[in-house]
Amino acid sequence: MTAPTTKQQVVSARLMTTADRSPPAILDRSAVAARLGIQPNTVTDNVRRGVMPPPDVMLGRTPGWFETTIAEHEKHRRGVGRPRKTG
Repeated sequence: MTAPTTKQQVVSARLMTTADRSPPAILDRSAVAARLGIQPNTVTDNVRRGVMPPPDVMLGRTPGWFETTIAEHEKHRRGVGRPRKTG
């Protein structure tokens, strides 16, 4: 068997080897936006700007992120809005 070459193939191979566990939850753009308290278009813009991680999987033309990816992103996410000036 040849080694997987694309990210999609790597993810698929990883899911197949973990058949004894339940598959990871995959969040679409709207679910990610709701979880982060932002608009779906902001998710797309943040991915383009490199502020958010790229999708883990593509389901057709729909991007999907593992719940664990978004949870990790939330830990390191800057707060909403700009910091206030002091003094």
